[in-house]
Amino acid sequence: MLESYTSMVREALDDLGAEERHHIYKLLRLNVYARPEEPLEITGVFKDLEEEAESGLSSRKLSPLSV
Repeated sequence: MLESYTSMVREALDDLGAEERHHIYKLLRLNVYARPEEPLEITGVFKDLEEEAESGLSSRKLSPLSV
């Protein structure tokens, strides 16, 4: 099921124009840092949620995102 949703999202993003895609990435607070000799660092809403879940803090309510 997760794989199906992932595929749908990927296809939907591919259909968006550059400005629309940028807006979605901004809503997700997505940042990718590429540094020589270091692995990629990806931050954003999903990464924050993953870290909270791992630390047991995932019970907080999420507020709507605004740009």
